[in-house]
Amino acid sequence: MGNLYQGFLPSDESRAALDELHTIDRELTALPVSRVVWDIEKPHLPPSPHYTLGANAQNAAEFFVTINGQNLLRGGLIWSVESAVEFGHAVEIFTYGSLPELFRGKA
Repeated sequence: MGNLYQGFLPSDESRAALDELHTIDRELTALPVSRVVWDIEKPHLPPSPHYTLGANAQNAAEFFVTINGQNLLRGGLIWSVESAVEFGHAVEIFTYGSLPELFRGKA
């Protein structure tokens, strides 16, 4: 998971990362939303009142979603790593601001 956290997961590490992601998903599913930590430096603070995307979450695994409402852990990470396992590819995470850099020089 350390490599995935850094933004790049080599294909030979994808099976182990997928196992860890499934464990994380199971454990977060068991946690109520009230246990979500919004700010690691101030863990006692509640989530921002401006964050409404996860308002209907039933557990911590459902709380963090993409801007279009997709579950971030399952749809954003688990599905990508499952694909990497199936096809033998690496996984690379790009931040929203890096998208122009991704397509630079491609026509």
